[in-house]
Amino acid sequence: MSDRNPPDIEAVTSPPRRSLRYEHIETSDEPIGRGGQAVVYEGRVTDEEPPDRIALKEPPRAGTLTGDAIERFLSEAQRWETVDGRERNKQRWTESDHIVGVVDTGDRLPWIAIEYMGGGTLADRLDASDGGLGLTHALWIGECLCRGLAVAHAYGIVHLDLKPANVLFRETAAGTWDLPKIGDWGLSRVLSEQTGTMDGLSVAYAAPEQFESDEFGDPDTLTDVYQAGAIVYALLTGNRPTPGVRPGSCTTSSTATRRRRPATTATT
Repeated sequence: MSDRNPPDIEAVTSPPRRSLRYEHIETSDEPIGRGGQAVVYEGRVTDEEPPDRIALKEPPRAGTLTGDAIERFLSEAQRWETVDGRERNKQRWTESDHIVGVVDTGDRLPWIAIEYMGGGTLADRLDASDGGLGLTHALWIGECLCRGLAVAHAYGIVHLDLKPANVLFRETAAGTWDLPKIGDWGLSRVLSEQTGTMDGLSVAYAAPEQFESDEFGDPDTLTDVYQAGAIVYALLTGNRPTPGVRPGSCTTSSTATRRRRPATTATT
């Protein structure tokens, strides 16, 4: 991997925004991704406009959805659209494409159609690596994540769940590194809003304030910086900042013991 170079951003830009009808989306029988509050299916759009291949995120199809669950999901869709739209359309971010692109979202039905990221997740790559990635490659991935976070932070939105499983790769041409993008904005929030759930939070990459806000303060942009630093630490060492656990897998919990910030951090 060390002999590769960063890709041309223009060659791997997100697909165009467009209006979709849910009935025009055919999905795979089995999910390609699953989290605490949603599942992701590979999807094919049956009309003749691009893109024809997408990923569809929606709540689990089994069971009954509560009004609160629908509201949370639609709020995620709105924040994700906002960050992605700023990165696409604002002149200051023309050199950045590190947010998984949103194609369309449901108005009343809760679903998000996003660009298909065929390169898997950073969690997969860390699980397959021995001792992390090469120095140059690892730092480049960290820089890409910081560029994506910078877009969100500029508009007062924090991700709060940056971890290897939420970093997806867009496949690129031979001889270049696959492009990492930040997905799954389900725990994100606007900084002016102090409400939100931490259900499904990954303990290994969570910041201390996400468990003990009375001592460390409310989660904010520095929480994302901490999580980016934790990922860079894993990329460079092959280990999580939490000792004794492989870096790729995603263990969740509602409690955690207090721990110090990792020695390696990234800045936005």
